[in-house]
Amino acid sequence: MGKPRLLFHIGTHKTGTTAIQWALAADRKRLRAAGINYPALRPEFWRETAGHHRVAHALGDRSWILMRQALRFRKRLEREAPGFDLTLLSAEPVWRYSFANRGED
Repeated sequence: MGKPRLLFHIGTHKTGTTAIQWALAADRKRLRAAGINYPALRPEFWRETAGHHRVAHALGDRSWILMRQALRFRKRLEREAPGFDLTLLSAEPVWRYSFANRGED
């Protein structure tokens, strides 16, 4: 096993990303067996969703409450990373914070 990798899926809204997120969340156990971590948001974030939107909002909005939760989430991912080949996160808001505000498609 090499250095752990992080993949951030940032599909735009209305392109099937929610369906992908639900499928990934439903298959967490099988993904983990294959060396892929699709982490749940709990316990760091109080509201569980299939996607990682709260993480994206913490980084994009810079809310100190969400940022504190995101830092705890990051520490957990760092602890878990050596046990996986890949950590996969998925959140549409990353696209909005990265590209939409600059007027790019």
